[in-house]
Amino acid sequence: MTSPTILTDNKWKLDLRKRKYMGLFLVPRQVFEATNVNDGTKRLLSFKFNTAIKLRGTASITSGREISIPKHLQHYFEEADWFECEILDNTLYEKVTLDIY
Repeated sequence: MTSPTILTDNKWKLDLRKRKYMGLFLVPRQVFEATNVNDGTKRLLSFKFNTAIKLRGTASITSGREISIPKHLQHYFEEADWFECEILDNTLYEKVTLDIY
C-alpha cells in the first residue's frame, strides 16, 4: 500500500492506484496529532481528486484513525488515481454530510 504524502499539518495526498477497498482511509499520524482529531467523532473535510471531482462535508473518524466514506461516494475514489484530503476545522459535528460540491 502507498504511503501518504503530508502536504501541511492538516492536509495529505494519497495514491489510490493499487488500492482495492475505498471505504476507509487512515488519517496520517502527523495530521491526526496536529489537528487534534479524536476517534469516534465527525469532522469537516474536503477531498480533491485528480479527476476534478471535489467532496466536502463532515465524515466519521473511526476508532482506528480512519475516515469512513459513505457507500454512495466510494465510486469517486474508485475512479481516481489520487486524492488530497484536508481537515478543515476542529469543530465536532453530529451527522455525516460529505457529498460532491
